[in-house]
Amino acid sequence: MMKVTAIALFALVCVAAGDKADDMEWKERPVAKVINMLKSMSSQLQEEAELDEEAYDKMTCYCETNDREKTKAIADENQRIADLTNSIEEMTAKEAQLTREVEQLNAETEENQNGLAKSTDIRNSEKADFVQSEKDLLVSITGLKSAVTVLSKHHDAAMTQEKMTSLIQTLSKTATKTALEPLTRHLARRGASFLQTKQAPSAGSYAPQSGAIFGILKQMKEQFEGNLASATSEENKAESEFQSMKAAKNEEIAAAQAKVGNKEQEGGDTAEKNAAARQDLADTQAALAADT
Repeated sequence: MMKVTAIALFALVCVAAGDKADDMEWKERPVAKVINMLKSMSSQLQEEAELDEEAYDKMTCYCETNDREKTKAIADENQRIADLTNSIEEMTAKEAQLTREVEQLNAETEENQNGLAKSTDIRNSEKADFVQSEKDLLVSITGLKSAVTVLSKHHDAAMTQEKMTSLIQTLSKTATKTALEPLTRHLARRGASFLQTKQAPSAGSYAPQSGAIFGILKQMKEQFEGNLASATSEENKAESEFQSMKAAKNEEIAAAQAKVGNKEQEGGDTAEKNAAARQDLADTQAALAADT
């Protein structure tokens, strides 16, 4: 019985002890949870503080670095804007100057071409006059040579009225364009007198007239030949001078046209660079606004 009672008491003690332990565990559990939660929050806050400090350091570094970089970029962009503005003004002025120079060269070229064309027309006209004059002089000289040859052999026998009339007409036509017109008129008078005398019954009466005409014809032939030689020399000189002038003008025109080509090319390059500079200026101004 005592044994049973002891066992029962022991059991009651154990139950009481267990109830007391459960009561203590219930009382201590909320505090522990709070403590644990606070510990966890403290650890999290510590981590966040460290992260914030790191972010702050990074932000501070970024701000300082960015401030230096942007300040330098703004200064560089302001300087580039000033440089581009000056370049654009210079290139715009250069474009205008090249345009004026091209216009002036084209005007000079046109003037030289018109002058050369006018000189060519005058030269062609002078040459045509010389060719006609040369032709007339050659015809006159040929006739004079024939007449002089005939008179030198016969003086009067072969100088018929038809030949004398034809010779005087030919010489008169040529002499109107030369300084020999007075001599030709004198020959015409002599020839008329010669022909009248030749038709007279007495043949001896026209011998002096024949000799005088022979002398006049010989003098005229020599003068016509001299005039032809002088005219030919002047024509050759005029043609040589014209060809030299023409070559010089053509060379001048070619040089001016080459300059025009070079200046037009330079003007095109300048216009292209000017357009690129204007675009660069607009881009730089936009970048400056963004950086600012």
